[in-house]
Amino acid sequence: MSIETVTARIAKMRAMSDPRSPEMKTALTRIGTVLQAEIRLNIGRKHIVDYGGLLNSIKYEIDGNTLSVGSYGIKYAAMNEFGGPMTHKQVAAMFANLRLRKGAGPRSAKKGKGVVTIFPDGTGHWRPRPFIRPALQKHKQFIIDTLRAVGAP
Repeated sequence: MSIETVTARIAKMRAMSDPRSPEMKTALTRIGTVLQAEIRLNIGRKHIVDYGGLLNSIKYEIDGNTLSVGSYGIKYAAMNEFGGPMTHKQVAAMFANLRLRKGAGPRSAKKGKGVVTIFPDGTGHWRPRPFIRPALQKHKQFIIDTLRAVGAP
């Protein structure tokens, strides 16, 4: 590889690292849009009982050359993504909420069956139902190809 080729590549990488680069912003917007749509589809595929809060919280933000995709402002998003322990209070609140929504029609508690394991002491464990990580895994090559097309390192 000649010195001119290396110099040209370095110059291109510096140009792409400029937060005002329209090519990079376009690439990040394209990636963010695809991931946002896939994550929303995964919420439906996982049968996460949702009344619009989780779906509407899925957004992407671009800050310079950084893309952030995920759920903003919904506390139970992480519990669905990673699973985890539940306290007595959380288990009681979950059952109170299900009783209130019993007549809610097709989106009743049946879809969430088997999600929580309740222990004899009244605590529980929420089974993970990832919806963000599968989207990243599915579109990994698309993300790499899109960033390479604009010359990102």
